This record gives sequence, structure tokens and C-alpha cells, in this order.
Amino acid sequence: MKRKVLLLTVALLLVGCMPQREITRQDLLAMSSHTFPNTTVDQVLNAASTVAKYLDLKYTIVTCTENQMKAERMASTSTPKITFEYILTASQKNNDVEAKLELTLQFENRRKKPEKWHEAFNLYFNRMESVLYGKEWVTCVEAEKKVENSNTLQSICFKAKDEVPKGIKRTPASQ
Repeated sequence: MKRKVLLLTVALLLVGCMPQREITRQDLLAMSSHTFPNTTVDQVLNAASTVAKYLDLKYTIVTCTENQMKAERMASTSTPKITFEYILTASQKNNDVEAKLELTLQFENRRKKPEKWHEAFNLYFNRMESVLYGKEWVTCVEAEKKVENSNTLQSICFKAKDEVPKGIKRTPASQ
């Protein structure tokens, strides 16, 4: 029974519940890119690492290179195995950092890029701003209240622990 529920959940993740217009390459570039003013590449990579780790402190592995952070989060350790991958590439542009985030779902032997999950990109970048600038951290519970289709947040919120780093303000309703 658990397996059927898990498979159904993953099917909803992959297909989505609502009809949506086709996402163009331009749309994907816009939603997956963000500029962080008055920061350095190291600060942005550290913020991205913090966000990734706090999706699930136990099952998230983070590695960084000079301009990239890669994190893998195991959302299911039993069969079927579900893994989310987050890759953030950062480049310095004067006093700002331009970042590009790639989200990928791996389910059994298939990989899928969640192109229609623009709210997930927004939530990830919002949380990075919380780490960098002290902005309020939006939990999955709060984010899901604000979107029409909560499946668009699954790459961030599916089986996430929804913990908030110490010293970071949470959204008022989630405190």
C-alpha cells in the first residue's frame, strides 16, 4: 500500500495536476536565474549550500567548487528511490552575483527537470535571500498556501524536513 501511495505521489510530481502552457526556453532561463546584489560568489554558494542542507539535514549531500554548489537530497531511501538534485552556478558581475539554479528529479532510472515548477525556483531563491540579507524564511507550509498547485513546489518540499537555520526569521504564520 505504501508503495502505491508513493508511486501515485511521484506520478503527480512528474505529470502535474493542472494543464499548463508550454514553458519556453526563455521562460526557463528567466525562472532559474537570479541576481544577488552586493554579494560575492562565495557568499552566494554558502547561502545555496545552507538552503540545500536545511531541506533535510540527514539525507542531503552538498559539494562546492569554485563557482558551483551541487546538492543531492534523497527523498526516499527505500524502493522506489527518489533523489532531487540542486545545482547552482554563480558568476560575479561587478558587485552582484548572477546565479543559475538547476533542479532535477531522479526517480528509479529516469531523470526529469521540473520545468513547470517555477514556484520551487522562487522558494529556493527566497531562502537564499533569507541567509544573505536576513529576509524572512518561507517554510513549505507557508509557500504551499500561496500557490495554486502545490505540486509545483515538490522539488523543494516533497518529504522535506522544513527546518529553519538558527538566527533566521521565519514567516510569522509558521513560527
